[in-house]
Amino acid sequence: MTTFCTPSLDRRSESRDDPAVVAQLWDGPSARLLLVDGDDQVLFAGDHSDKPGRLVGVPTVGPRDDQRQHLLGVRNGVAWFTQRVEDLGAVMGQMDDAGGASPFGRSDQGSHSTSASSAQGSWDVARPVAARQAALDRSDQELLWSALALLAWHESDPTCIRCHGRTVVTVGGPSRRCVDCGALVFPRTDPAVIVAVLDDDDRLLLARQATWDPGRMSVVAGFIEAGETAEHAVAREVREETGLDVRAVRYLTSQPWPFPRSLMLAYVARATGEVRVDGVELAEGGWYTTDEVRRLTASGAMGMPSPISVARRLVEAWLHDALPAPESDVGLPVVVGQS
Repeated sequence: MTTFCTPSLDRRSESRDDPAVVAQLWDGPSARLLLVDGDDQVLFAGDHSDKPGRLVGVPTVGPRDDQRQHLLGVRNGVAWFTQRVEDLGAVMGQMDDAGGASPFGRSDQGSHSTSASSAQGSWDVARPVAARQAALDRSDQELLWSALALLAWHESDPTCIRCHGRTVVTVGGPSRRCVDCGALVFPRTDPAVIVAVLDDDDRLLLARQATWDPGRMSVVAGFIEAGETAEHAVAREVREETGLDVRAVRYLTSQPWPFPRSLMLAYVARATGEVRVDGVELAEGGWYTTDEVRRLTASGAMGMPSPISVARRLVEAWLHDALPAPESDVGLPVVVGQS
C-alpha cells in the first residue's frame, strides 16, 4: 500500500481530552494557530514556482477558547491548533498595524524558518491562499486537511446521535459531548472512489462535470453507496456516468478531501465500450493520449485538477508513464512530477 501523505502529525489521541495537557500545549513557546477564513483560505508562504510552499501559523497566547480553537496535534515538537476567522485580510492588517504582533499571541518576528515544514512559517511573506490551490509538502497537507475537516464538522453543529440533544466541543476538539445525555459524537467521513480509467491502448478517460467551466477536466469519481464495496462503486460509477464496462480494477492510495468531509479512495481501472456521458453529472468525456493532454494543457484549452488533489496525482502519474496497470501489483509512486 502507498501513502499520499507522510504521517507526521501526532494527534495526541491518548491525552487530547485532558485539560491540563491541552493547556500546556497551548501555552508552549512554539505553539501555533492555523487560521482558516470563511472561504477556506489559509496563510501561505512561498514563491510562485513549482516548489511547495508552507503554511504560516500565528503564535498562541492567553486563555484558549475550547469551543473555537481546536487541537490538531504535535508536529516536530510544535503544537498546532486551528480556528475559523471571518477575514484573513483583516487579521493581516491588524498584525501589520502592530508591527507583526499577533492578535492571537506573541510576535512572530524573527522566529521563522525557511524549511518547507517549518512550524513557525514566515509572516513577512505570508498571503491568503485558497486551500484547494495551496501547493504544500505532504506534512503541511496533512495539517491543512485535518484543520479543514475538523472545522467543517464542528460548524455543522451535529446533534446527539442518541437523544438529538445539543452538543458542545470536548476539551481538545476531536469530538462533541451531548449536554443532555453525555453521549460522545465523533466526526463523520463520507467515503468516495476516484478512478483513472484506461482503455486497451492506455488512453485515459477524462470528463467534465456539468457544473464546471468549459475545458476543466478530471477523472471519474463518486460516493460509495450504503452496503456497497469500494470496488463495486468504481464499476457502478464508471458505467452510470460513461457507459463503460470495467473489467479490471486495482486500489492505489487514499486522500482526505475535506470539502466538506470526503475520503477519496483512488483506483486504476481498465474498461471497454463506447464513452457515452450521462448528460446529468457529466457534460462531456472521452479518451485522451498523453500527447493530446500535454498539447491541450500547454495551450490552455484544458485545465487540470487542483494541484493538491489525488486526481491530479493520478493524471500526473499517467503522463509520466508511472501509473500502475490495473492488472498489476505495482504500487503508485509516492511523488510524481513533484520536487
